[in-house]
Amino acid sequence: NIHALFFILIIISILTFFLSRGFILPFLSVILFNISLFGEVAYVFSSFYPLQIAVIPILGAFLFINAFEKLFEGTKTENYFSKYRPFHAGLFVSSIVSLGGLSVSYLVSETNNWLVSGILSVYIWVGLLIMIQQIIQVMKGNNPVNQVSIYILCIIICLPTVFAPYLSGSLLLILICFHYGYRAECTAALLLFIYAVSKYYYDLNLSLLTKSITLFFIGIACITAWYFFTQKKNKT
Repeated sequence: NIHALFFILIIISILTFFLSRGFILPFLSVILFNISLFGEVAYVFSSFYPLQIAVIPILGAFLFINAFEKLFEGTKTENYFSKYRPFHAGLFVSSIVSLGGLSVSYLVSETNNWLVSGILSVYIWVGLLIMIQQIIQVMKGNNPVNQVSIYILCIIICLPTVFAPYLSGSLLLILICFHYGYRAECTAALLLFIYAVSKYYYDLNLSLLTKSITLFFIGIACITAWYFFTQKKNKT
């Protein structure tokens, strides 16, 4: 019975997370919980839609625990390998896996339509704007004109990825890990981003010239954003 199997795995993952000490078992239990939960939902609806939409709650939870890390400080009083760290790492790996699965054509071929991709992209863009707003606060960019310009530039950069939410999702992971100082996770997110850009480039149903022009303008926008943040950081 597939339903019973998924429910048993969910219960086992929850008990393992709260009863186990150290890092490995709680870390694996978070991944097992996500796989079992969304696997059960996908089996109930007999569709790959839940597997595709799973990116949003997983990325949202990862963004939340980073933005409100102080709420979890009490879980880190025992030692470094307490509940917060494996929970954080488990969500990060789950985000990597969900975004990687989202980029696989045969996995999402059933749900590969503009409406679902657009909805996923909009939610991810909201997360990107939240991170951009936090970075602006750290860099003390209080000028409203500069803020509006940055938001518009970010939207322009993200617009070509509306049908490739895995690309904007990998960019969101990079911003989260970079902003909160997770170097190893930032490196893994950067590798995912490189893979996502390559996948996006070769999946475009366009001529080679059009692909090159598209990447050229996206590169200009990224260089402009990098230059602005670099100059702002040097001034502060």
